[in-house]
Order: sequence, then structure tokens, then C-alpha cells
Amino acid sequence: MIYVGINISKYKHDCFICNDLGKIIVENLSFENPMITLMSISV
Repeated sequence: MIYVGINISKYKHDCFICNDLGKIIVENLSFENPMITLMSISV
């Protein structure tokens, strides 16, 4: 089984992924919130 933890915020999101044995698959995956970027371009 794969476990995914996601921290959602206004400007960026962070993700952590591990398996059921506790082996870390992805320790820190960060990406920006695309809606904030799109909203700033369309103004």
C-alpha cells in the first residue's frame, strides 16, 4: 500500500509519499498553486 500526505496552502503544495513498510518514496515534492498564477496573469 502507498500512503500520500499532502499539505495544501494558498501559494504552494507539499507532498510526502511512503509505502506500508515506512520506506520513503518521495520525501518532499513541492509545487505552486496554478490558480494563483493564472489569476495574477488574467488581471
